[in-house]
Amino acid sequence: MPDSSLPLVAPKRLPFPRWFRPRVCRLHFPRGCPLRFYVWPALLLLLAGAPNWPTYASPSTSAPAPAPATVPAPAASTSAKASSTSALTPLKAHSAPAASTPPRVTPPGSSAVGLGAIAQGASGLREPFWQALWPQGAPGAKGSAPSDQPALLVFPLGNLPVTSPSVADSVSEVHTPVAKLHRPGRPGFLICPGGAYGMLAWEKEGVQVARWLNDRGVFAAVLRYRLGPVYRHPAPYLDGQRGMRWLRAHAHEYGLDPHRIGMVGFSAGGHLTATVATHADSGLSAPLDFVDRQSCRPDLQVLIYPVISMDPSLTHAASRINLLGRNPAPEALAFLSAEKNAQAGDPPAFIIHARTDPIVSFANSEAYYNALAHARVPVEFHAYAQGGHAFGLGLGLSPKPRIQNLETHSPLAATGNSASLRSSAPPMAASHSTASQMADSRTAQAPAADSDSRMIEHAEAPDQWPQAFQAWLASRGWMSPGS
Repeated sequence: MPDSSLPLVAPKRLPFPRWFRPRVCRLHFPRGCPLRFYVWPALLLLLAGAPNWPTYASPSTSAPAPAPATVPAPAASTSAKASSTSALTPLKAHSAPAASTPPRVTPPGSSAVGLGAIAQGASGLREPFWQALWPQGAPGAKGSAPSDQPALLVFPLGNLPVTSPSVADSVSEVHTPVAKLHRPGRPGFLICPGGAYGMLAWEKEGVQVARWLNDRGVFAAVLRYRLGPVYRHPAPYLDGQRGMRWLRAHAHEYGLDPHRIGMVGFSAGGHLTATVATHADSGLSAPLDFVDRQSCRPDLQVLIYPVISMDPSLTHAASRINLLGRNPAPEALAFLSAEKNAQAGDPPAFIIHARTDPIVSFANSEAYYNALAHARVPVEFHAYAQGGHAFGLGLGLSPKPRIQNLETHSPLAATGNSASLRSSAPPMAASHSTASQMADSRTAQAPAADSDSRMIEHAEAPDQWPQAFQAWLASRGWMSPGS
């Protein structure tokens, strides 16, 4: 039993060292402040999360950023089905679309992007994107695959959309004057690749041409139209019309001048271009939407080694079979022969064709030139003595080997690298002129001011035809000469 007479003494506190005493709270908070009880738990939480804190490396030791993912370039295809699906992928992968983006056609290996999500690179150009011509489904489509849904691969420019005056710009009681700049829209082209209506030469006659135009400040969109033998006339024709209507309906969105939208067509795509140009309208009488109310008339038609006629004596047999079958109706043959439908008011034309074309007869372009000249439609026709078919932009064609071939096989060899420039509204009766009648195209005189058509004979290969095309566009105010 403890002695109860001894006084009770409270035990002393443990002798903790002075530095261990948590006096931080007493230094920063009054004794009665409740916040001082949360300081130490907060410090413990911060220490517990230290392993997850981000680390920053110095610029000299930081790893390089990974390269953007790319989609392999489309490989050449020998079948119509493979060409209309796997060969139509854009060159680069795109980001995911915004929530408000309308539905777009997306081929395998790419992603759809809206105008608001287009990435703009250091060159000032934005990445291409796909746009369905009928977002709710094409009329007469037999499926939902990319080959069943016509679409545009749009190559936009880096400029801002065009601003145009509206009713809201008319105001009164102006207190602070403000100058508002209304820039004119840019010219643009709808590009139709060739392929005998059974495939599409997508890279050579589509993407390369669009990038060439973009580099010179011109908007471009490549048309993926429906192909035979699955789709016959009028499906490709309707796709071409819809492509023109779509660009004109969305001219403000794309920064386009709606009165400067042309069509470029190669081979069978040239036939589609000429067909749309000779059967243009100002809008459908029973439109399904706002796009159908627009005109499908191209303001310019550019035809590169084109199929023009469905006449058996002129046409390209494979294109005719894929488009019309083996027993076409006479009415369809007449409707799809552009040389029989040319008339005054058709769009001005620029034609390129080689006399040695083994696939599409040179007589196609010759007949169309005659028809346009007879109708007093402005036309410039460049006839090359060599070059063959499917040369695209002429890349890889060397003038010297072609001229050596001319010395052996062509009556034009005596003049060397020469050309003949002439103005002729009547038909080309003297298209096969002799060398003594030819002059250098660089020194030849321009046609008379009252003449609307001219033909230029070239003895070299068509590797310089884009420069001639650029000069023609510059003469019409569509492109600067030095761009």
